[in-house]
Amino acid sequence: MGLALYIVTVVGCGYLAYLTYTSHQRRSYDRMAKAALGLVAWIAIYLLALTVVSLASRDRIVGPGEEVVLCGIDPSCSLSASVIGLRRTKTVGNPPRELIAAGVFYVVTLRVTSTAANPAFKPGDLSGYVVDENGREFSMVPQAERELLSEMTSSGAASTSAAEPARNAYKKLLVLDVAPDVREPTLVITEGSALERLVEWFIMGDEASLLHGKPRIPLRIRTE
Repeated sequence: MGLALYIVTVVGCGYLAYLTYTSHQRRSYDRMAKAALGLVAWIAIYLLALTVVSLASRDRIVGPGEEVVLCGIDPSCSLSASVIGLRRTKTVGNPPRELIAAGVFYVVTLRVTSTAANPAFKPGDLSGYVVDENGREFSMVPQAERELLSEMTSSGAASTSAAEPARNAYKKLLVLDVAPDVREPTLVITEGSALERLVEWFIMGDEASLLHGKPRIPLRIRTE
């Protein structure tokens, strides 16, 4: 519903913008003013409705063993993810390329599954951030993830981003730099390319839309 309304809004605003332009070219200023007013009103009403719907939502704490559904702009919502491992470490990599966390590195292992018949997994489009009980956010450290994967590869460990076609699943590592005094850390997973996420910001009711509540996975798993 939210995606359909977004598409209607984009098409409608595009048409009104076109009418505004063509009316200006033809020096039909009355028609241009009406089209421009309609365009501004449509955008304002949509953004107001988007804000109201988002503010009415709340963050949701995911229960033990529950998977988070990752819809993105896919109406079938075929992807889902769960945390299957958590490790805390101060450093990642080996000297001289060793990275030291400002706080503590959280190395999170996700298992991503798909219900699609022929899933097109894009591990690079999956990311996330940690939120604590005070609302503080802690972001990923892509360089630390690369160093960790390189270290695992050189040591002969299996890649954690390799697909498992028979089970329509793959594992994905996220490395985040989290404050040492964090309390009740939870993980918010984001999915899709930068352009897809930008589109999701304005899809009404989407959990990735602006100001909307997010599903949060408690980070309490001790072993991988």
